Amino acid sequence: PIHEILVHMTDTTTDSKTLSAAIALAQHHDARLVGLFAKPYPVVILKIDGRSGTLVEVLQETHDKACESCRKTFEAAALKQGVIHDWHSDDGDAVECLARHASYVDLVVMAQPTPDGAAAGLPSDLPVFVAMSAGGPVLAIPFAGDVSIEFRKVMMCWNGSREASRAFHDSISLIGDSAKVDVVCVDPSHASDRDPGAEMAGHLSRHGFETEAHKVDCEG
Repeated sequence: PIHEILVHMTDTTTDSKTLSAAIALAQHHDARLVGLFAKPYPVVILKIDGRSGTLVEVLQETHDKACESCRKTFEAAALKQGVIHDWHSDDGDAVECLARHASYVDLVVMAQPTPDGAAAGLPSDLPVFVAMSAGGPVLAIPFAGDVSIEFRKVMMCWNGSREASRAFHDSISLIGDSAKVDVVCVDPSHASDRDPGAEMAGHLSRHGFETEAHKVDCEG
């Protein structure tokens, strides 16, 4: 069961879609929603004239303003939708902050950064780093297109590994009842399964899902 959800706020154009998805999930699971803003440490190059101290203060003020803006946006949206919520801010690297706070929630919801760099100061592959560092599931919301939290048609990438198994069991609470799940094995000759995808498809069917296994060659 999902009882607590963390949403990463960035003060960028992706916040609206990410927050909407997180609130919808919180409503669906009757879960508590936690907002988080990670304030990066100012990184400056020291100069002989000693002006770097002023630059640090300016950067800190900028981050504080962004944090306050995110807090107001988060709390206003959560109150409007009647979601039980809490707010946190943390100082440091975004990956480290998110991974640390992920230990105390059931799901992390965050944005896929836009290619034009709207999420200034955040790495383009931030969701990947967080997913590999956090101890629980991470849901990355695409920046493009409409997003629905009704997971009725799911593709599961399967290679028989511990990581793939962990990803499935972490995400099963999100998959809708009677959903169609396609189990996809790329280059199945390299998988550890005797019949790649078949056993996982059977396991999924016992959870009540409609399943089908697919074997695909990457062709280089």
